Amino acid sequence: MKIDKSFFTLALLVMVMLSFSIHAQEDNCGGLHPTKDSNQVAIAVGEKLDECGFQVADPKNIKTYSNPMLRQIEIIQPNEFVEYESAGQIDSPWNKGYVTQGWLVNSCIVLAPRHAIIGKGNVDKDLTNMQVDFKVGYQGKNSFKEQVDIHPISCGHRNIDDGDKNNESDISRAAGEDFCIFKADRSLKGLIKPIKIGAIDFQRYDIVPTVSVGFFPQASSNHDILAKDVNAKIVDGDPSYLESRAANLSGAGL
Repeated sequence: MKIDKSFFTLALLVMVMLSFSIHAQEDNCGGLHPTKDSNQVAIAVGEKLDECGFQVADPKNIKTYSNPMLRQIEIIQPNEFVEYESAGQIDSPWNKGYVTQGWLVNSCIVLAPRHAIIGKGNVDKDLTNMQVDFKVGYQGKNSFKEQVDIHPISCGHRNIDDGDKNNESDISRAAGEDFCIFKADRSLKGLIKPIKIGAIDFQRYDIVPTVSVGFFPQASSNHDILAKDVNAKIVDGDPSYLESRAANLSGAGL
């Protein structure tokens, strides 16, 4: 099957972040963030946060970090499901009890992180014989329209965890390679609305507002509620790697 360059380009933009299981509560910011007694939230000494839990921006540092565990999010309502039904889930075959998000990008092609199907330490491993389930078309808690078998037809060389932690450029390269393009065992045309593929024009250090959609742990410790971060931002990038500031689950940000 011929894969257009746009799929490879899009795959390189898949941003992967660690997912955390935390409890959440509603607040006067109109969203959700961890309860104050959560012992899983580490805040640096001297850290200044606004009333919604975002790190107060440093005007001298355009890449000011906002802890994903503290970002407010909004639960996606039933009348919005069709708009975001391309967001799906893959149960990890190597890390039991964990899920990774993937995206349906046309009737039978899915994009997801490479680490959705294999752990670190498997650099250059052939993954084309693997097969996993992809649940897509969110209909409410623990409910999806469709489930299909998908298998990788093209993947990056390594996971983000395979990058050299002492080498920022190597970590960036590893992040850009932590993707797989999958093919479903049947077409979902007319059943699921794929995500719209668009282009992003950016210059280094520009801030681009966006919306990040995912099964964020801020919404549900079991990753079973679809939500959105309406204040997500792309803050940096080059032709192969973008850095985002968003509430996230691996595979949520594209």
